[in-house]
Amino acid sequence: MKKEIIKKDMPEARELFNQTLNHYKKIIDKQIEIFLREQKQKVPDLFMKYVYDEINNYVLNGGKRLRPIIVIMAYKSINQNSEESMLYLPALSTELFHNSTLVFDDIMDEDEIRRGKNTMHRTMRSFFLKNNTEKNYDGKIFNKESNRFAVSYAICEANILASLGLLCLINAKFDNVKKMEAIKSYVNTYHIINQGQLSDLFFEKQEIVSEKEYIDMIYKKTGKLIKTSIEIGAILAGASEKQKKALLNYAENIALAFQIQDDVMDISKNMNKGNTFASDIKNGKKTILIIKALELAKPQDKEFLQKKLKELPTENEVERIIQIIQKTKALDYAKNLALEKVEKAKEALKSAQFNKEPILFFTALADFVIERNH
Repeated sequence: MKKEIIKKDMPEARELFNQTLNHYKKIIDKQIEIFLREQKQKVPDLFMKYVYDEINNYVLNGGKRLRPIIVIMAYKSINQNSEESMLYLPALSTELFHNSTLVFDDIMDEDEIRRGKNTMHRTMRSFFLKNNTEKNYDGKIFNKESNRFAVSYAICEANILASLGLLCLINAKFDNVKKMEAIKSYVNTYHIINQGQLSDLFFEKQEIVSEKEYIDMIYKKTGKLIKTSIEIGAILAGASEKQKKALLNYAENIALAFQIQDDVMDISKNMNKGNTFASDIKNGKKTILIIKALELAKPQDKEFLQKKLKELPTENEVERIIQIIQKTKALDYAKNLALEKVEKAKEALKSAQFNKEPILFFTALADFVIERNH
């Protein structure tokens, strides 16, 4: 691909991007429904069939299907000759994996809403209360039977989703060498994402978290799966080392920009992140906004931030924290950092030869990750 392609008018790339999202989202949603219905038919008892129904509802409750579409477009950037339907199963693997991480996120953050609807553990709590009498008790972890049931089942459902993602790769119609490499990437990502989750939890209790530590954490927790989505597509397409390096460099940068934008969206009332407003602040998370605010705030504001991040801030205190973030220009810093990552991502696409339309898609995707508001 010539470098001039990247410099084409962005309206062409954005139109292609929107068309691609709309086209493949419908296909992926249908494939998810078909795949989960097949899995439901394999389980023997009614309760497990209900579980698969709830998994299906959770996965299909919104979402742009960016990760599976990225798998498809990464493949097409290198190889446009194969039967497209071959790509659907390996593409599904990343969406099922992604949703398994969302279930765990919701539990760890104690969020009750995901994409405007009940989280998995809240749904399972409602199921329990509908069919059983609540019982309070003095447990070592829980004090209500409904909560123990809800969290335990949501964990199992998240594990089911991750294992089904792996099954998609195992059953994909590609040669075994490529499949094994894709499976290794998937399994390694499972390992890395859990490291990121652990760091995220650990940082909540640390007074000081550096920007470098934060970047490493968000890459592991969120960015790695975006990178893996591109990697799986590139592997199955038979990418050269130069092509793979360029795509992975691109992926790492947009993945970081994506998460930084998530941090920005968390405190923006005019944006729809999909869960509770300012949930990161309420959970004491050290996002890039908090890290920079702590670094730049005046002593009185810094002391207030440090104190309130150790406890549950009230709604008024959340508003003051947001005001401090804005006053210190931490919000502007985060936006500029995301933009810097996007520009690096675009630059990476120039370093290898690719098919034109998929690269126009990835060019527009780089802009989309920092322009999105939901």
